[in-house]
Amino acid sequence: MSWVDKELKRRKKTAVRDTQPGLPLHQPQEAVDPVEKLRALWQRLEEHNAALPAPLRLRREVPQPGKFAAPGPVFAVALVASDGACLGLTDDGLRYLWPEKAARKSNNFWIRWKAGQGFVINRRVGGSVAGTIEDEHPFNEDSVEHIIKCLVTNARVKSRSLHTGKILFIWRRY
Repeated sequence: MSWVDKELKRRKKTAVRDTQPGLPLHQPQEAVDPVEKLRALWQRLEEHNAALPAPLRLRREVPQPGKFAAPGPVFAVALVASDGACLGLTDDGLRYLWPEKAARKSNNFWIRWKAGQGFVINRRVGGSVAGTIEDEHPFNEDSVEHIIKCLVTNARVKSRSLHTGKILFIWRRY
């Protein structure tokens, strides 16, 4: 999605919001099915992949029933890059797997739906005797194209690049 499309989408949203009649401040929360939200996000990823030229498209894998599965999440469907990195859909969320092992912080992460928060990114940042330590940040839904780009170019998708509200701190030593 180019910046022109983003700007048109933003202006359309503000026009719709400005024309709506005054809504009460406290609206009842309607029940949101997390699986439906995940499938909608997955559909956007699939559309971005399908829009690529044939030589650049990611391999789409659907596991065969009865086949022995490796340890880890069982994907309903996965988009696999040529270097082995993949993004897969499960009932719990979208799982990104990087083929190289990391000793401390994991390069793998989950994108999950949480009621009241929307999409969040969960990542293991360390372990201790008491258990694993996880980091959680809001997910920027506009970064779908960035995920596909990283998978196609065999670059690691860094969870930090998918956060909303990024703040840049500049540290200078004098």
